[in-house]
Amino acid sequence: MRNICKIENCNNFVHSNKLCNKHRQRLERYGNSSIVNKRGPKKIPYCSIEGCNKTYLAKGYCTTHYERWRNHGNPLAQVRARRGKYVPKDAIMISPEGYRRLPESFNPYKTRFEHRVIAEKVLGRKLNSHKETVHHINGNKLDNRNCNLVICSSSYHKFLHKRMRQLISKQIQI
Repeated sequence: MRNICKIENCNNFVHSNKLCNKHRQRLERYGNSSIVNKRGPKKIPYCSIEGCNKTYLAKGYCTTHYERWRNHGNPLAQVRARRGKYVPKDAIMISPEGYRRLPESFNPYKTRFEHRVIAEKVLGRKLNSHKETVHHINGNKLDNRNCNLVICSSSYHKFLHKRMRQLISKQIQI
């Protein structure tokens, strides 16, 4: 013969601790076996990111911010550029090489390296893609200030990186 739950007016069979499964779960969840529902309605109908009016999906974020949080650990993470995909004008993207990319104003399916756009504005002309390279002096690919950029030939750019590697290896040996 099986025992009956110790809660009044409950005729379910005992699962453990003299309680049926329903009352045992309530006791574990809420600390009281008589509480029926503590959840209530959803409190966050929209994304919790300021300025985002998309509907809530999970963890307080919309689909876009939730995926960024899931993939990068930060809902405001900068997204990597993908070829042939539409890019919103306000998007901040990072290329697989680690450089910031900007969408072109006339073609939202194309992006350009931000450091090259800045160098072209300073020069007042387009860079020759085969002969001219933009070098980041401090090595930070996201630091696109004018004082950190140097326009040089491809061969000189390779020389700079080779020299930097040599200096770093000497520092490690000391």
